[in-house]
Amino acid sequence: MVADDIFDMPGHRTVLTGRVESGKIALGSRVDVCSPARRVRVTVAGLEDVPARQILSSAEAGQVIGVVVRGFSIADVGDGVRRVEDR
Repeated sequence: MVADDIFDMPGHRTVLTGRVESGKIALGSRVDVCSPARRVRVTVAGLEDVPARQILSSAEAGQVIGVVVRGFSIADVGDGVRRVEDR
């Protein structure tokens, strides 16, 4: 998934929004948030279907979603393209 937008809520969590390009992402899975400079391993704490505003337990290719992650801040990866990858 390429992150179109990232929202950092200090004291809470971080939300990344974008379209799932391939595969599947599930609640509780460990994924990498990547930029040209760094790769940070995080836990998926929540998923939401953005257009429908529905809470999800998993999402598949083609869905536009918001991914709530723990253990991550925008400053952790710096500027540049951010991808969410299951490794």
